[in-house]
Amino acid sequence: MIWIAECGIARIAVKISSIARQELFDRGFEGLLGVLEGLGRGQQKVSTTATSVDPAAAKKAPGSSRKRRPPRTLYRGDPAMWSWVLHRITGAAIFFFLFVHVLDTALVRVSPQAYNSVIDTYKTPIVGLMEFGLVVAVSYHALNGIRIILIDFWSEGPRHQRLMLAVVGVAWLLILVPSAVVLGIHMAEHFL
Repeated sequence: MIWIAECGIARIAVKISSIARQELFDRGFEGLLGVLEGLGRGQQKVSTTATSVDPAAAKKAPGSSRKRRPPRTLYRGDPAMWSWVLHRITGAAIFFFLFVHVLDTALVRVSPQAYNSVIDTYKTPIVGLMEFGLVVAVSYHALNGIRIILIDFWSEGPRHQRLMLAVVGVAWLLILVPSAVVLGIHMAEHFL
């Protein structure tokens, strides 16, 4: 008997979820809030019949001239997906840099001579290129992080996410060009 009650609760939860998704799709956030308020006051009836999960099997509601589209996501197959992937990669790279930086700085307390020898190994052209890579990673991660915050907390953010991605790309290039010049001059002074 308990199993039957649990199945009934699960069906109700699935139905509420599908109603909420449809209201959000049709009327936006305000429509969803209206449905949820109606459920709280007992004004909406919730059916416990099983529904199809397959979007292709979904039928148009009678009297609806609007064609139903499958739910979209911001990232699947979109340039924003690659932005998401690059954001994760740059975050991991920055974390790795900070981890190494804390470890080599902690060497000062253990042995100042060991610290000086480690710092001397950093004075190579390869590490100079890695410094530029750090500038690339930090600048992209910061700019894309601002874009993600705007998408999450600004009501118009999801609608303008492609434009914001283009702005992030342009701003990133505007930061990288002078950074490359400055680091290139610095490396030329030390290694040429």
